[in-house]
Amino acid sequence: MKKIFLVFIFLISFSILLLPTHPAQAFMSLVDNVDNLCLTKGDCNVCDVLQVIVNFGKFIFVTMAGLVMLFFMWQAIGLIMNWGNAEAIKTAMDKIKSTLLAALIILAAYLLVSLLINLYSGNSFQTLIKGQISANWNIGPICKERGPRPSSSSGEGIDTSGVVNSLGCGIDAGKDCSCNQDTPRNGCDCGGLNYKVAQCKDASFQLENLLECIKKANSKRVEDGKNALHFMITSISDSAGLARCRDNYSQPPCAHTSGSCHYGGPYKNPNGSFAADFEVNETMKGYWDPGLKDEYKAMVNACNGYFIDWKDEQNQKGTGETVTPHFHISDPQACSGY
Repeated sequence: MKKIFLVFIFLISFSILLLPTHPAQAFMSLVDNVDNLCLTKGDCNVCDVLQVIVNFGKFIFVTMAGLVMLFFMWQAIGLIMNWGNAEAIKTAMDKIKSTLLAALIILAAYLLVSLLINLYSGNSFQTLIKGQISANWNIGPICKERGPRPSSSSGEGIDTSGVVNSLGCGIDAGKDCSCNQDTPRNGCDCGGLNYKVAQCKDASFQLENLLECIKKANSKRVEDGKNALHFMITSISDSAGLARCRDNYSQPPCAHTSGSCHYGGPYKNPNGSFAADFEVNETMKGYWDPGLKDEYKAMVNACNGYFIDWKDEQNQKGTGETVTPHFHISDPQACSGY
């Protein structure tokens, strides 16, 4: 009777762990933080490949951790059910110790994988091993330096011949912008939102706060039972770098105009970029007008941000220039316009 009861408890616990897991979610977890260009166009680099390896390791780690927890529960229940039976208690305690040892081995293996990935990626992954301990260290290594990718609408290659403005800030100038003041979140991480290119260090403190507010608003939306809105940053400063594009905005892939909020505004504010562009993919385009656009705009406005999409941008500029579908946000108190 006791064994039947234990089997019943085990099956219930196992079902509770697996029921929320959809096969599609399990697959998507393998491509977490992989660059969107890699997923949609096959434009992958070493960092993307390493990210998939890391995600697979994380998947194994989480799966094994769940099994360890189930076996621990199994033995703990057996310990309670056999209280008074010295031999059964000793057996259960030995198995609990073995389970805890297995948990430590799994954790050590996971951290070792993080260390090896970091070493073989040229220190381009953010990991617990590098001392960047935070509340979300268990997310695992995240590739922060994906290398330059063309972000201009023409898709032209990167021109690095322009002079870097040494008076400003930016990843290409070797100096973090004012986003590094956001110490509670380790600074310069695009407020925790997804991004395509390594431009987070080009953000101003004002933009960092705006992005963080949007991230929290999107999480609150999920708590209220609604689907999360898709946010994928395509450009903060351009992949040639903020310090270079400020004065060389006509050279691809510097796709923004002179005095753009992406480059710190008309006065080339040394605090960093005040704007970010986000992708509007094919699925989003189908629902953009009239409803989906208004949901994004309302969320940005609630965070005191400025919002404009590619259609309104074309109408305001009046140049007839074809603009890649996207939406733009910026901090209107720091910089007005595009």
